[in-house]
Amino acid sequence: MIVNYNINRNVGVKANGIATRVLGKKLFIEFEQGAIILKAGDERILFEGPLYYYFDQKETEYLLNKSEKYISEFLTKVIKRKGLDYCIRHLEGEYNTVIFNNTSIKIIGDRLKRREIFYSYNSTSLCVASDLEYLAKRKSKLDYDQNILALMLSSKYHYIPAGHTIYKDIYALAPDESIKYSKNGFEKNRILALKNIEEYDESKLLEYSGIFNRAVLGRVGRGLNIANSTGGWDTTYIITILVELLGKDKVVSSIYNCKFKDGKDWNIYEKIRAKKIAKHFNIRHMEVPLDFTSDVLTDNLRELLPCLRSKNIYIAPLPHFILYKGTRKWLGVKQKGTIFSGEAADSLHNFGFSQYLSFFHKSYAFKEYGD
Repeated sequence: MIVNYNINRNVGVKANGIATRVLGKKLFIEFEQGAIILKAGDERILFEGPLYYYFDQKETEYLLNKSEKYISEFLTKVIKRKGLDYCIRHLEGEYNTVIFNNTSIKIIGDRLKRREIFYSYNSTSLCVASDLEYLAKRKSKLDYDQNILALMLSSKYHYIPAGHTIYKDIYALAPDESIKYSKNGFEKNRILALKNIEEYDESKLLEYSGIFNRAVLGRVGRGLNIANSTGGWDTTYIITILVELLGKDKVVSSIYNCKFKDGKDWNIYEKIRAKKIAKHFNIRHMEVPLDFTSDVLTDNLRELLPCLRSKNIYIAPLPHFILYKGTRKWLGVKQKGTIFSGEAADSLHNFGFSQYLSFFHKSYAFKEYGD
């Protein structure tokens, strides 16, 4: 996505684009093919990115494999009945929303900010893009934010604090945040509702099961569904749910086979467990070779790094990237697939233990908090 408002340069509109005016000044919006564009009153609303499902306790509607026409009509009904804010709060997906009319333009991310959006602005103009490098290249002088670089290098996974990038005057949309340009100029609004810690008992398991099942069903594709398997509880649970909901013929498990210089396997125990689990469920299983001595690794890194930088990411998950490419090759040209990964979900849930991986720090208690 690219949004240019009152930019003093010749910005054309591609095939998937909109040219209009806000407060009498030019607004250009470019978006991906498949984006949903609606009209509600005097506003136009654009959703860009995959929409998985809508759920509000009373109604569940899966959207991923539906037509653009169907999704447009469904969302229009919800917005007309409940309003846009209500719709976004109950719409699961990885998407950005642009709302505009003659007097304002507003950009909102999904609830968990899983789809990155970056922006820069001044007193008269606004530029928004889903590619960080697009904004960086537009700067006549590019300055790095030394504080952000220091914070990034102090964490194991090189996290960038929410709302920031490594560049000065280029920002990222944070969770539960929106930006707006109107007669009042540039405005930033954030509603971060932190929930209190609750004591859960077994009665919550059914609720958790419903959340997880919707998350899986909302993402399944029309082709094969491939679960990256390490033999741990997190990846095995995903396989269990996929087989239960879809049947074994639509599920495949995968793992990478890491080889060292001496020819020995690095992840031999994970491979053994993953094969046993695939045999238990009677599903197909594939292994993708990963040779740490091969020059192919360097070639893959050159391919991967620009994509990561464009998303404000500075650590390279190279094994997973090679696993993805191997899976794509295994599927062939005509066959489609959806990849599910439970990697690090055990740390996310933190069921009574910590992997102490988030930060470099001498205090284990603080590292556990980071996990």
